[in-house]
Amino acid sequence: MVASKGRTVDAQTNLKIGNLLGAARAEVDSHMLERAFLDTSDFQALKTTDHFSFIVGRRGTGKTALFLQLIKEFRGNKQIFSHLLKPEEHDALTLLSVLRKFGLNAYNAIRPTARVLWRTAMLISVAEDLRRHWKYGSSAEAHWLRGYIDEKRGLLAHNELQRCTELLNQASVSGSSTEEIPGKVAAAHDLNLLEKEIRQGLDTLEANAVFLFDGLDEGWVPD
Repeated sequence: MVASKGRTVDAQTNLKIGNLLGAARAEVDSHMLERAFLDTSDFQALKTTDHFSFIVGRRGTGKTALFLQLIKEFRGNKQIFSHLLKPEEHDALTLLSVLRKFGLNAYNAIRPTARVLWRTAMLISVAEDLRRHWKYGSSAEAHWLRGYIDEKRGLLAHNELQRCTELLNQASVSGSSTEEIPGKVAAAHDLNLLEKEIRQGLDTLEANAVFLFDGLDEGWVPD
């Protein structure tokens, strides 16, 4: 056998066996990731924390490997509604462009609007989880959520990042000023009541909702 450029070739059959050490990036080689992944105390902390966690590192340091292992853990737990999103660069650029169109350029200006957009986008996803739950979704307690989801069906066609852009575009139709946009979004989508209904549903099921986002630097510039 001859090893060359990351491949192993059988000289007799000229059969390319592949890189015995696995692909250069863990997420490309799920089999090797499964065999080589070490479940550390830090990983356990990520699985069990109920706080926001940020994993920061250079490309190739294992962020996406952690991401893939976490989502596998969460999806194996029936008491967790899990969502994963790896934004496409064009989706991030589109949202950034719309934000800037309304004069939202500085961090202090973007922050309140971005917070309400993300909050709304994620709560709508959890509301759909509850509506689809085999038991809770058909219960009397879920009556309001069922009507809400029917009304917001169009937004569910988008992922969470695209949904943020759509929410912002909808709020701008009425000619709202920059300062009015967060309140307009919250009011238009009954944000406080939506969160209350979701908390009630999760408490009833003794469940949690978890969101994992990978590649949040895609399309953004550190300005």
